[in-house]
Amino acid sequence: MVTAEQESTAHSHRMADTLKGLCVSASVCAAAACTGGSTTTSLSPTPNPTPTPPVLQTLHMTGIVTDDDGNRVPNARVSVEFSDYRQVLGASDAAGVFRVDFTARDAVNRCAAFAWADKAGYDVYARYLCPTTLDFTQRFLLHGPKQIAAGESTAVTVVPDDTICYNDLFDEPVSFRTPWVCRSVHIAVPVDGIMTVEALPDVPVVAPTGLGMVYGNAMGCCVHCCEKRLSIPVTAGADVLAAILMDAGSSASQSFTLNTSLARR
Repeated sequence: MVTAEQESTAHSHRMADTLKGLCVSASVCAAAACTGGSTTTSLSPTPNPTPTPPVLQTLHMTGIVTDDDGNRVPNARVSVEFSDYRQVLGASDAAGVFRVDFTARDAVNRCAAFAWADKAGYDVYARYLCPTTLDFTQRFLLHGPKQIAAGESTAVTVVPDDTICYNDLFDEPVSFRTPWVCRSVHIAVPVDGIMTVEALPDVPVVAPTGLGMVYGNAMGCCVHCCEKRLSIPVTAGADVLAAILMDAGSSASQSFTLNTSLARR
């Protein structure tokens, strides 16, 4: 499979590695051999250790893209993005299998990049790539869009391996890691008004949960986060994306009821 590296100004996530020098100084005082005298000897500060230069490594990511029913998805785009805006692109073949080769500095045993899979007719699935070897596998699960009309309710279950919520608003500073995974519901708006959406857990939960809403475009225009209940002005014909959020560290699935209402303006 042929991949291509290209510059992109798309949504990006910053990763920063900071090297801190260590400065050590010492002084030694010794008594003189002659009577009644002393000598003080000062040593120059120990120079900072030379940082180990980062090693450029080539990684090989392989895997499959599947849908909700476990069927393999052909011709899905697979993208890998780095903190310097560089992207490497690949695609799944007729059997839903993909391979993407890319280079990164000191990539093993840390989160080296951000990747996602997408195809028309499916919601985007995104993950951080944190490989432990140069050759690693990654699965992408594309969900068909779940759609309701404003004023309706629906059941939603969020599982630990759902997509990360990769909008910049959700990310933790500096680390670029998002604290959330999520499942999305598309809400069709029939008339202008104020739409209220709330995500209620079916049973009490300990892990943090929340609700994010994207109104405008899928890359983050007009994002509201991260309460249990949100109200926003909407216009007729809008497709509002509601993301039901769950702590990315949760090891158990959580079920919710998503309620919506619409007050005409």
